[in-house]
Amino acid sequence: MKEKKRRPKPKGSRQVRQEKRGGKVMWGYHVWLRQPDGSRKQVRDFSFNTKDEAKEALRAIQTAGRKERYGLIEAKKQEPTTIETAITRYKDLAQSKRISRRTEDTTYWRDQPGHIHTLERFGRWAVTERRIKYVTELDDEIIQYWMAAEVLRARDSGTTIKQSTIKRGLNTILAALRSAKASRKFDDLINYHVPVNPLKKSQVEEDRDRVLSPEEITKISKALGEQPESEEALFFFQIALMTGGRFAELKRMKRVVQRDVQDDFRNSQYPLRSTSTRRMDYPRSPPYVSK
Repeated sequence: MKEKKRRPKPKGSRQVRQEKRGGKVMWGYHVWLRQPDGSRKQVRDFSFNTKDEAKEALRAIQTAGRKERYGLIEAKKQEPTTIETAITRYKDLAQSKRISRRTEDTTYWRDQPGHIHTLERFGRWAVTERRIKYVTELDDEIIQYWMAAEVLRARDSGTTIKQSTIKRGLNTILAALRSAKASRKFDDLINYHVPVNPLKKSQVEEDRDRVLSPEEITKISKALGEQPESEEALFFFQIALMTGGRFAELKRMKRVVQRDVQDDFRNSQYPLRSTSTRRMDYPRSPPYVSK
């Protein structure tokens, strides 16, 4: 006759059991509880007369009833991340980067750029108009409402707003949300889905109309060319037209005087770094350029 194999009891079935304590058989429990920091703590108590009493006591420590008795660590309550917290963090980081990267060659400076103003305006709108307080409440639908609010705000002030302007403002807002999520300092944002900007670049970007017309270029060149003291200004004007360089880039050009040549503007070279080849180009002075 074959012996029946003893099947092991289910895991956890021996947590509540009877043991001898002081010559008496008492009911109690013996468990290992996982702590919020990942460690395990052993908890046992055999001082109950009935099984139901032991189960009730175990249930109490497994929730929040008597954890202090065993020195168990209470899990910290995670406060949801507010929109104000995310905006303030992004604004402070942006300001610190601007200050640390400012050099003597910086020609444009504002204490608070326009995109930061847009970010703050979005925070006020979300709290007051939409009654939204937490980042996790921001979704694609809220972003669509914000776009409509910007259009109505411009209309009330008697102006119009381009979609490209709204898009740039949304880029800053979404960047603040992505930055808060990527920092991993906010547990409630780990699985948060940052909304997507519904405005695509190909749909909203238009040709810039802030350029000089051929007639304006001719008039400026002629006016500068007629005045000998404006020869250097004419040179930089021509370099800007040829290279498309920004004012700060042209300003960083330093004059290189050739050897054995009279030290004046005509006999100098002004190297300009090419952004595509990374090489130094040497534009010629106005008399040669004009030819």
